[in-house]
Amino acid sequence: MTTPAERIQRLVFRKNTPADVRKAAKSGNVDAFQKAVVRQHRTARKRLEKALPAGRGAILWSARQLVRSAGDRELVMLLAGTGKQSKAAGKLATQQVVDGQAGCLSWLTAMDRFIRHGKQLEPENFATLYCALSAGIDCGTAQQESDDDADPMVAKLIAEGEISFLRGLVFGDLRTANTRKDGAAVLTEGLEAATDTDGFLHAEWSPVADAWLAPFVRAVVWGAAFGEKCLSAKFSERLADAARHCATLLVPSGLVNAPPVDLRTHESTAADVVCHALKAAGIRSSSTFPVFVEAFRSGKRRTKKKKQQRPKIYASNQSDWAESAVMRSGLTVDADVCSVSWDAPEPTLHLAVLGTPLISGLWSSEITVDGRRIGPVEQWECSCWFSDDEAAFVELEADPDDSVHVVRHVMLSLEDRLAVVCESVTTDKPDAAVSLTSRMSLVADPLAVTNSVTRDIALHSDCISTRVIPSWLEDDRVQHSDGRCEKQEGKLIAVAEGVGGVTAPLVLDWHPERQAQDADWNRLTVTESRVVSPSQAAAGFRVRIGKHQLLIYRSLRAGATPRAVLGQHTTNETIYGRVRKSGDVSPLVLVDGDSSED
Repeated sequence: MTTPAERIQRLVFRKNTPADVRKAAKSGNVDAFQKAVVRQHRTARKRLEKALPAGRGAILWSARQLVRSAGDRELVMLLAGTGKQSKAAGKLATQQVVDGQAGCLSWLTAMDRFIRHGKQLEPENFATLYCALSAGIDCGTAQQESDDDADPMVAKLIAEGEISFLRGLVFGDLRTANTRKDGAAVLTEGLEAATDTDGFLHAEWSPVADAWLAPFVRAVVWGAAFGEKCLSAKFSERLADAARHCATLLVPSGLVNAPPVDLRTHESTAADVVCHALKAAGIRSSSTFPVFVEAFRSGKRRTKKKKQQRPKIYASNQSDWAESAVMRSGLTVDADVCSVSWDAPEPTLHLAVLGTPLISGLWSSEITVDGRRIGPVEQWECSCWFSDDEAAFVELEADPDDSVHVVRHVMLSLEDRLAVVCESVTTDKPDAAVSLTSRMSLVADPLAVTNSVTRDIALHSDCISTRVIPSWLEDDRVQHSDGRCEKQEGKLIAVAEGVGGVTAPLVLDWHPERQAQDADWNRLTVTESRVVSPSQAAAGFRVRIGKHQLLIYRSLRAGATPRAVLGQHTTNETIYGRVRKSGDVSPLVLVDGDSSED
């Protein structure tokens, strides 16, 4: 068996390696070798401890992506512990690396121990670990047998990008370990492939945004500690933009578009990852985004208001390339957040009210025309996006059939604590019987209480109540109405029926002061040249909750002249607006007839 002294004697160093390191290795003096290497890494170790004080905690950010064996699961449990358990994690990872059985999780843990606590190791063990870590890992093996909920793309980014970069940093003196540039190239390619030029994360990566950020954060921090950069100035700015975008996805239970974490039994690491990502990107701690993210880490419900005047920051954004949109009422922990993605045949809809997830998952629908099932939809296109101080709005369109056109809207009021989720279907047959069934997944199976007088439903969960108003149905339960709205098996199901076309706006209201107030609504008459427009051409709705009134208008087919609805003469394709006491309408969203935004 080869001794540690013999192993370091076989190492081939570059000419610029410190003389004491080369001399100790050549002589096989493991004690001198340990002292020389520890001394060489002293500055980097101090910088690393300052930037990532909880080194093993930073490794846990990627635990879900890297667990591939029972040994890895044991390692995760030890890493999450304190004191003796934490030390045991380092020993277990070290043994796995030395035995040649290390995956990414073990390698990262052992590397962290090597830099931070190398001085406490026995000289023979230090030399053995140095040789084992410098040999790297088999990236192909490291990506196999991951947990079902892990993302193989993130695992590849860690194995081929982060670990290669770290190995090149720490063992760059060895001629056999020059992988720093290769690792940096993989990280750059991964950043470029996953984000647009504004740092907006693609819908494919967005549900694992925190796990995707983690290897970049660790690589940037380690690179800064060793005086090397893993990203160019251009891509460093892009990473900063990506960190800001990921921050807008945060809610107390994690990411709004990912399965929520039960904070009573687990702690979400998403805010921790984003916070370190902002710092690693060089964003000052006094700026708005770090202050906002720190509120999640400290457990405060609201961010503190600073005396100095801050510039207005719009937390809502959209990207056609990323096939995703984020709507957020503000940078506070209890903000209303909505994320919509359309990169798949069935878009996803995620809605958190007052910071609490309510809807999360696929937004699916079934369409039948004259009894014939239409679809499925192959591709959705974002035809309109709008955002200002009062509202954020996204419109999706698809043509599942040559004769059928489908439009979906999501409008989030940024001030009124309500949203409208609307779907409309039109056909080229004026007398066709159209049926639309939409399904949205509810989070944590909230208690649904139906109103005994009207058709609205109250959803109660985690001290948050949301009123669901199916405005296309008659509000009075005594009256017959075509369609229904109900909670069934953890889903919110909306059914609308019509002739030639249907429009089904679902109003969600969670304003605390309006929950006890009565609600009523009705379908409005829409006319064109004093002739009532059929449901295939246009639809209008008025919803009143207490003193708050909302107008919803949809033009499904362009009219020859302006149409009249609730006293408004308009050529707009879509109107969402507040109805004032005077009867005037204050628009929240106006969409022109050519689908441009106003």
